[in-house]
Amino acid sequence: FPVTISVNFTPIKGNIWVSKYEVTNAAYRLFVEDLQKSEQQKLYQQCLPDTNCWNALASYQEPIKAYYFRHPAYNNYPVVGVSYEAAKQYCNWLTQQYHQNPKRKFELVEFRLLTKTEWMFAANTGDSSRTYPWGSGYIQNNRKADLCNYRHVDIKYDSVAKKYIELPKTIVTGK
Repeated sequence: FPVTISVNFTPIKGNIWVSKYEVTNAAYRLFVEDLQKSEQQKLYQQCLPDTNCWNALASYQEPIKAYYFRHPAYNNYPVVGVSYEAAKQYCNWLTQQYHQNPKRKFELVEFRLLTKTEWMFAANTGDSSRTYPWGSGYIQNNRKADLCNYRHVDIKYDSVAKKYIELPKTIVTGK
């Protein structure tokens, strides 16, 4: 690549390969910085991550909102708050970067977002009977270690509405 982007792919089906890892803040910053350098200001603004996505969480997130995308400490964290259109633009840019590399492994490559069916196939490792890639219906192993990232939520059954509802978070402050 004319820019340094580490990509690691695995085949999922036929000639479709999927990245093993999320797009990092560092890789996505290369993309938006390239837009800015090429004076595509409107596209640059449209492709910047929406840091307001951190406001949806029920706790104080201002430091994360301010630093997550740009601070080097978060370089290898996944980029968040990217719109569908921005993700497509990133894929187009990545395709162009790949084809500019004279030492590329494959002649014709198109980077794109997976379809829902492709994503489901990749997420359950090709076995549609699996709930999770590791197979079990559990999110912890026998040592109580988490097998995935998830949001801890308190819920209760509302017998009037006949559905489960999320309980509001209780914030405790001290004096």
